Amino acid sequence: LSQPIAALFAAQYPQDAEAMAAAFYQRRPTAIRVNPLRTTDEALTQTLQQEGHTVTAGPWPHCLLVMFNGNPAASKAFHAGQFHVQGLASQFAALCCDARPGMRVLDLCAAPGGKSLTIAEQMQDRGELFSGEAMTGRVKLLKQAFDRCGITCAVAVENDATQHNSDWPTFDRVLCDVPCSGLGVIAKKPDIRYKDLDGIENLLAAQQKILQNGADSLAENGRLVYSTCTVNDKENQAQVEKFLSANPDFHVVLPKTALPGADITPLGTLFLPHRTGTDGFFAAILERN
Repeated sequence: LSQPIAALFAAQYPQDAEAMAAAFYQRRPTAIRVNPLRTTDEALTQTLQQEGHTVTAGPWPHCLLVMFNGNPAASKAFHAGQFHVQGLASQFAALCCDARPGMRVLDLCAAPGGKSLTIAEQMQDRGELFSGEAMTGRVKLLKQAFDRCGITCAVAVENDATQHNSDWPTFDRVLCDVPCSGLGVIAKKPDIRYKDLDGIENLLAAQQKILQNGADSLAENGRLVYSTCTVNDKENQAQVEKFLSANPDFHVVLPKTALPGADITPLGTLFLPHRTGTDGFFAAILERN
């Protein structure tokens, strides 16, 4: 790990820093989401087993843990849109939205699309899902994912989440899965290990803007979810705290379900890799009082 990252881990998690760093390098099964519009958990389990992969049930419905024999995208079931690959912590953030059929939902920073797919499937493909993404090329990836999985309720739109979009309606659910330092996904993106934390102030400011824009797009009885794939307190609990002082009409709602080992705090739920066996991750559910 780079000096700044090692120092951050040691300062914020003095008891856990070494165990956490080691956990990034353990091989784990790949978590996937079953697409209930196309198949069932049982049928997909059988299909994948016939293809030679080892499958066990995940911690909640429509979630399977698979030791893939090769690349998941090579599976026939993948091409048929029967599943998408999505880490457990990322699934948790999408499930925190509690999206339901017929709702209008906004995913503000949607690419590569895993959370949008899970949300659309929870909506049973009924209602409207706006999936925003600032980079043109990634908007195309979102569209491809929706097409592959047979999702028609979602539109992929090019949009800068740090600017409030006054053309949009208000939404029953808003997910702000903000750009972050990525210190929870070192396992997937080893280059992050070597990062220095320069420019973190700009990142914190962007996160704050996105969360506020999410709140400004929320309908009266709506639910806002803020999530990151980092374990840095400044990007997690501290951001929620800042948001609550600027928006005293909001409060944090505790999740109905989490993973064993998750740290459920009054400012959100934190996943530390060595405790939950997942990526490092944070999610907070916010609702108006």
